[in-house]
Amino acid sequence: MTMYDVLMAIIFLIVCFRFYRLLSTNKKQPSVRETYAWQGDENKYKEAKEIFMKYDGSAFHMAREEIYDTYKKHEVPKALEEKWLQELKEIHRNGFLQENNASRKFHEFYSYGEIIVRLADRNGLLDMLRYVQENAAKLDSFTLILFVDEVIFVLNELREKLCAGGYGTVFKVYKTSKTILEAALQKPIWIAPEHIKSMTSEFCNEEIVVERMKDTLNTINKKRGIRWAIRSFIEFFKV
Repeated sequence: MTMYDVLMAIIFLIVCFRFYRLLSTNKKQPSVRETYAWQGDENKYKEAKEIFMKYDGSAFHMAREEIYDTYKKHEVPKALEEKWLQELKEIHRNGFLQENNASRKFHEFYSYGEIIVRLADRNGLLDMLRYVQENAAKLDSFTLILFVDEVIFVLNELREKLCAGGYGTVFKVYKTSKTILEAALQKPIWIAPEHIKSMTSEFCNEEIVVERMKDTLNTINKKRGIRWAIRSFIEFFKV
C-alpha cells in the first residue's frame, strides 16, 4: 500500500466520521406547542416549582423526603422543568462565583455540575472548566482537586452525547485538566481552614491531596495513547 492509499483511507475515515456526527446530532426538536404549552399559566405550577427548587429538581431527593408523589400530581410539562433547571443553573453558578467559603463554594460548584448533566449542557461544562482554569491560582489545593474531579465527572456523564458531536470538548477537558494539575503539583500544597474543620486530618491533609492529584493525572493519561492520538488527528482536520 502506497502513502497515497494510506492518505486516501484516512481522509475517507474523517469524512465518514463527520457524516456520522452530523446524523447523530440531528435530533428532533420539540414542537412550539410542546415547548410553550404552559406559557402564560406558570402560576398554576407555583407549588410544584417551590418543591422543584427546594430539591434542586432531584426526583431522588423528593422521594427520600416522601414528597415526590405530591410533585408528580402537578404534571409539570418537561419544557417548564427545563426552564426551572436553567434558573437553578444560574443560582448555583452565582453561588460558586460569589461564595468565599471553600467548602460551600464546592457545594455550589457540585450542584451546578448536577444541573449541567441534567441539561446535557456542553457550554455549561466548558464554563466549569474555564472557571477552574482561570482561578486555579486562587483556589486552595484541596478545593482545586475537588473542582477538577467534578469537571471530569460531568464530562464522563455527558461523554456519549459529547462524542456524538465530535471529540473536541473531551480533548479540551482532559488536556486543560492535565495542565492545571501538573502546575498545581509544582507549587506548595495548602488547604483552606474550612475544609480542615469539616474533616479530620486523616482525610484532608497534604499527602492525600497530592495522591489524589496524581491519581487523577494517571486516569487522564490512561485515556491518552493511540485513541487519544486518533482523536487529536481528527480534531486537527475539523472545520
